[in-house]
Amino acid sequence: EDRLELLLCLCSVFLCTKEGFDERFRNCIQFVKTHNPDCRTIKIPTYSYRGCFPQTNPHIQEKGHYDIISEAFNSFHREDLTVNRMIQEEMTEDDIVSKVLSGTCFSGESILRGNEIALKQIELMDRASDVSIGAYVKANYQKIRLFKDPVHMENNLVWFVAEQLLRIMGYQQNHPMPDWTIHYFTELPIYPEVIRALGLKWPEESYHPSIRLAEGMVSTNTEGFLRRYCRFAGSAERIQKSLHIQPDTDKVKERF
Repeated sequence: EDRLELLLCLCSVFLCTKEGFDERFRNCIQFVKTHNPDCRTIKIPTYSYRGCFPQTNPHIQEKGHYDIISEAFNSFHREDLTVNRMIQEEMTEDDIVSKVLSGTCFSGESILRGNEIALKQIELMDRASDVSIGAYVKANYQKIRLFKDPVHMENNLVWFVAEQLLRIMGYQQNHPMPDWTIHYFTELPIYPEVIRALGLKWPEESYHPSIRLAEGMVSTNTEGFLRRYCRFAGSAERIQKSLHIQPDTDKVKERF
């Protein structure tokens, strides 16, 4: 941020996302037009897709119930509201895992409706973007995983956006995009009823979503993920109670 004003004045291409700047630069596009009129501005919204993740908070950027330490590393950055509720109902870890794996947490109708809304939201986001992912997501969400969680894209979708950016800037992509991980982030498991209702082909038995831990990436399965999450959330619940933390208002600072 200390050098941002200078960089905005000097850059030749400005890739602008919705949430990339502090309050001084909320009107960053106008700032660039005024101080750097030769700069090319490319706009991309912060895409989100909740269709495969009905267990998550529909208010994508809202603070999580168990985010009790601000600015701290949290492997479970995207909370599971369904598991949270069962923890608060004092269900055991085994009962929670059994309930989720039973595939009865969400109705097929609600899943289909939620996915329809999620796809329409992406179409609306495309209208404010210089790239477009709506048609790609709609054609491929059943075939391959496109989002790690509601707001973090999988590598294939990131590369799809990158190809469009290259074309916008006048470059020709002569080789296929490389097949490597460029975005290490926790991948949320997909609930069994979601797989059935949406007809997903990609979460095969051998599929193991990854959790980003402090010591690195750990591959697991849905049960393993849920057990880790239950222990994290259950511990956070006890910390909240012992410190009398009000999750809606209070936040403990990591740096005192």
